[in-house]
Amino acid sequence: MDRAMDLLNLAFPVIHATIFAIGFSSNIGLLLAAFFRSPRTLNTYSIMIKFGTFNDLIAVCCDFFTMQRLIPVPGNVLYLSLGPCTQISARFCYLIYCLQLGTQIYSLFVMLSSFVYRLWILHRPSPSNRKVLIGMILTSLPAVLVAALSTKNVCNRLFQGLYTLAQADDAIVRDFLQRTAPAYLSEKGALAG
Repeated sequence: MDRAMDLLNLAFPVIHATIFAIGFSSNIGLLLAAFFRSPRTLNTYSIMIKFGTFNDLIAVCCDFFTMQRLIPVPGNVLYLSLGPCTQISARFCYLIYCLQLGTQIYSLFVMLSSFVYRLWILHRPSPSNRKVLIGMILTSLPAVLVAALSTKNVCNRLFQGLYTLAQADDAIVRDFLQRTAPAYLSEKGALAG
């Protein structure tokens, strides 16, 4: 079992780096195509493609910076970040993870907006670029709210963040791991939970 975990730990950064390289290059290519090669007839729909692609680009960068593993332990889930964010702090890794959650939420709204747009143009004329742009900005508000509230500085003591409430102090996390899964204390990286 230890040998398998050691192999997984060695493969983990390679897997994340490979996914990052594929996702980054694909999204950059799609953004360039959307900006410079969109046919005039798809001009309004390309706005949605640009928003979704830029969002996915942020998501893949967040994943690369955190290279996060979820550690299920009895009664809890801990986050072990192994990426470049560990050079800054565990809090920074956790905030990047919260941003990544925001991008995942927005991806769902982009997909929903895409279906609504396609249903709309089946029965009505295509909406103006301005209306599509305003719609995409409005659909980003739930994700922006989730990402913004994940920091303690926004709405300071009133909300203290949607995800901040889920992050315990490092000492509490390490004490919990000592009692429930001490083998994870030897893992390199930034722990949060």
